[in-house]
Amino acid sequence: MTLSPGQQTVVDTFVVPVKALMDTPQIADNIQRGVNTFMEAVPTLVKALDAVAKVHPFINGEKML
Repeated sequence: MTLSPGQQTVVDTFVVPVKALMDTPQIADNIQRGVNTFMEAVPTLVKALDAVAKVHPFINGEKML
């Protein structure tokens, strides 16, 4: 999986310090997989939120009467 620079920063921010603190490598690997899985899901979440924003006036910044 290729990460964008922003995604890599998030992974580095959370995973690298946790790995340094963990005695059990399997725990750090599980955390890294969890972060990677979350980062893979972010674009889908953003697309869904963008779709909602297009149809929902409150999210789109319009005043509701």
